[in-house]
Amino acid sequence: MKLVAFHSIFLRLKTCVAILSVVIASSAIAVPSNPPIANCAGDECQATNEGGFDLSQYNIPFNYSWPAPPNTSSSVTVTPGSIASNNVSGRSITLGPGNYGVIQVATSDQEFILQDGAVVEAFNITPAATRIKIRGATPRAGIIRSVTSPQYGGPQDIMFDGVHFEHTPSMTGTIGVSFHGTRVALINSSGLVGGYIPASFNYAEGALDQFICAGNRFVSDYSVAKSGTGAQSMGRIVDGRRVIFVGNWMEKVDTGAGMRFHGDRFGSEDLFIADNIFINRGQGGGGFVGVLFSLNPGGSGGSPAGHDRVTFFDNELYHNNSSNAFLHDTHPTIRATNVTFTNNRAFAPNSGFPNSEATWTISNNSTQGYRTPPSSTSKVGF
Repeated sequence: MKLVAFHSIFLRLKTCVAILSVVIASSAIAVPSNPPIANCAGDECQATNEGGFDLSQYNIPFNYSWPAPPNTSSSVTVTPGSIASNNVSGRSITLGPGNYGVIQVATSDQEFILQDGAVVEAFNITPAATRIKIRGATPRAGIIRSVTSPQYGGPQDIMFDGVHFEHTPSMTGTIGVSFHGTRVALINSSGLVGGYIPASFNYAEGALDQFICAGNRFVSDYSVAKSGTGAQSMGRIVDGRRVIFVGNWMEKVDTGAGMRFHGDRFGSEDLFIADNIFINRGQGGGGFVGVLFSLNPGGSGGSPAGHDRVTFFDNELYHNNSSNAFLHDTHPTIRATNVTFTNNRAFAPNSGFPNSEATWTISNNSTQGYRTPPSSTSKVGF
């Protein structure tokens, strides 16, 4: 009898432990991820960290998705003479040494892999392109001169990972590395250019949505290529929606503005700009700034709509110039709203950091005299 009773008690205890384990496991599964942004729906509500750069170290306050990877079913290594017949959907294409001119990307589910010695004058990303990945066979192998994409949007799921951009003195006109579309990423890459890098001039609402620019080292120098009629800015993102700009080294060598974020005709919203090094070595006097929040209507026409929901956090600005290292427009009626501006450091005669702005959270920012930027940084591993 005692043995039977003991066995019955044991079975009851075992059942309780099992139920408790399920409850604990269910509680662990129920822990929420980042809160959804307002009015998101479907895929837009799914935040992931599945790209080639770890974004989990940042507390990004809105949801986003990495570009979906291509679904390829065949692979081939090509030469400049054989790429045209192999530029088809569903194929992974390795570019051997040689100059490939302009490559039209009007397909889906493609991968382009650049070997050392491969040169692409331009990747022309058309509105029909979707699930496209462009990478180096080894980190930053090969050379890409330029990227073009439609300013009215259209491409979806475009990834540049571990590539190298480089201009030459023979290149003229307004040249840049241009990105538009939905779920676009530029990561782990390098560049020495004479124009904008990155550039995004959006002439339609949502033409750039969910853009990840992370872990890159870019240098813009007008002497490298005579871009436009004079020195261009470092880079320019106009009316971006859900832009993640983190862990980059952005260096402007000549006269001209540094990195510019515009809220123009359609406005920009949900910008997360953190953990970057911005360097502007220009000696051109007033107006040449390290980082600019601009509300000008620019080329898109209409009145500026401004910026909303911006995080500018833990950035370093190096600016050996009498102008401000940071500048935000004080438009008479339009202001950047809901901005978190914290833990930034300026090594410049004048930081330009705001002390107070309505709807801004401003704290723990510092200004020191100019000092030489570090030659290397853990933010970018090359």
